[in-house]
Amino acid sequence: MCIMKYSSFMILIISIYGVVTIDASELRTIDTTILRGAEFGDNFITKGKGSLTYEYSYIDSTSERKIKNDQERYQAWKDQGHSGVIRDYMKFEVYFAFSGPKMLANVDSWEFSSSGKRYHNIMQHAYNGEKMDAFRIKGSGKNGLHRAYGSIRENTIKAEFTDPRYFCIELAGKPVSRFLKGYYGDRDLESLSYLGEETLDNLLCKIFQGKIADSDTTITAWLAPDLFYRPKHVVIEYANILVEVHNKIELNEQNILFPTLILRENYYFDEITGEKILESRSTLEVHDDFELNVEIDDALFEIDFPRGLYVYDYRTGESMLVDNVHE
Repeated sequence: MCIMKYSSFMILIISIYGVVTIDASELRTIDTTILRGAEFGDNFITKGKGSLTYEYSYIDSTSERKIKNDQERYQAWKDQGHSGVIRDYMKFEVYFAFSGPKMLANVDSWEFSSSGKRYHNIMQHAYNGEKMDAFRIKGSGKNGLHRAYGSIRENTIKAEFTDPRYFCIELAGKPVSRFLKGYYGDRDLESLSYLGEETLDNLLCKIFQGKIADSDTTITAWLAPDLFYRPKHVVIEYANILVEVHNKIELNEQNILFPTLILRENYYFDEITGEKILESRSTLEVHDDFELNVEIDDALFEIDFPRGLYVYDYRTGESMLVDNVHE
């Protein structure tokens, strides 16, 4: 059933409670109410800052699947002329700020490899709406020495572990209202189905499932009307991978709803038995110091690189010795 198309007068909705028949005109009315709530939820938080802790762990580092995947990833890096370390456990302490699309993430991280080595990295990423500045002091340099790197790119910051909005205010980085209109970002949904209602953490949720066109990806979202249709739970299924995300949302001191804990679990399916197996788990915990819809200085979203550092500009393919690359 696709709720975006009304070719008949009656539509069958297959829910977790059975098959329910709803008149198409009534469904349009329900859609309007839901869309207005979702559009408000997409836009009611515009600015924010605070700190969070992100932890990631791979459940079984010795599994045959893990070893094979690590070998393929490492070879791909080498083929592209890069070097890298496979991480099995990561803990990031993050200071974040955002203003619309602009983002800042200052990260102090400890990362552990399957060999038992540990790496301490300091990273600063700032996106001003047009480009991303990155400054990194990496502890995986030759002979274990820390090395400083600077770069400028057109793309934005990878937000899954630095921006609490990614899975909780947004739907895996995309507006909820766009999903309910039949899109996932700039991509069309092949279908969008209403699967019924379920109560999670004492909150009534409406369940919607969308399949992205020309792909094997299906997204199921438990949207809470009392939270302006923010996702309480999300399941993303790819060809052989399942991602489940559960969100804890609370009122802050400004009486604004915001995520306090995001739990993500990645599963794969056994090729022989079809059994769902937990592969990795991550948590993102937002601390009590976060503030929402407050003034954010735009200067935060550009990095003043230290003098003497070479900064590689991916837009031009050139390296620049910093006097100040923004001057």
